[in-house]
Amino acid sequence: MPATSGQTTDMTNHASDALTPTEIVTRLGERGLAASAQRVAVYGFISGMGEQHLTAEELHRALRESLPTLSRATVYNNLAALADAGLIEKLDLPEGARFGRVPEPHVNLVCRECGDVTDVLVGDEAVQRLLARAARVGQFDVSVASITLSGRCRDCVTHN
Repeated sequence: MPATSGQTTDMTNHASDALTPTEIVTRLGERGLAASAQRVAVYGFISGMGEQHLTAEELHRALRESLPTLSRATVYNNLAALADAGLIEKLDLPEGARFGRVPEPHVNLVCRECGDVTDVLVGDEAVQRLLARAARVGQFDVSVASITLSGRCRDCVTHN
């Protein structure tokens, strides 16, 4: 079952999924970003959090345990830079932005009622063709591909 983020977010960094420090520095450099300690920490945490999408505030709280002097502004600025560089995904939702890893092309299922976000990896040919056609028709160089569907999650449908 895919991981979700929302009201009951598990902010555990799944170290087995995380990029190594060397991989982080390399990817930042490839996108023209400086590898400050704070940026490496933000990107490293996000790279190891599985399919979750967290708010900037949730990330700030989680990172303050290891970086007690980390400011909110630094977290927000680094999230913006990483998203602009295509290294992380930013979802703009009615209740605020959430950030997560950039997996292969995927569908974000966003629950309108509880706010949960679920990534569904749909590595099928039809989705790949749709994304390629949209990029071609729009004459657009795609760096990150995701589709967002809004509705009600299984739990909200069951309990309402």
